Amino acid sequence: MRLADLPEYARVRDVAALLGLSRSEVYRMIESGELPCTRVSEASVRVPKAELTEWLRERTTGAKRATA
Repeated sequence: MRLADLPEYARVRDVAALLGLSRSEVYRMIESGELPCTRVSEASVRVPKAELTEWLRERTTGAKRATA
């Protein structure tokens, strides 16, 4: 799974595959507020691709700064 392959609003299982995490870990990140999401129904959430891209950029940039 590549970021470019994700739809505008990605399912949790697709985000999990992209990040190499379990679905339950992605849900924990959403529930804690660490990962942005949009609720599409009472029982379903999606992760906006634009916000996921920014979230990844922030973590990648921060990791590079920390090791420099």
